[in-house]
Amino acid sequence: MDQMLQCMEVNFRTCCDLLRYQQMKKASVVRDMDEFLDMLYPENTEEEQDESI
Repeated sequence: MDQMLQCMEVNFRTCCDLLRYQQMKKASVVRDMDEFLDMLYPENTEEEQDESI
């Protein structure tokens, strides 16, 4: 049951992110998915930069 709830949460979050991306792209706030993800989850970008050093 916990795993099913966790999957549902991930799917809901993904759907919300996709809708948010579409709206922001229409408004010309972001150009592509990478820019959107960098804005939404900046901590992931910092971690990737640290790993490349």
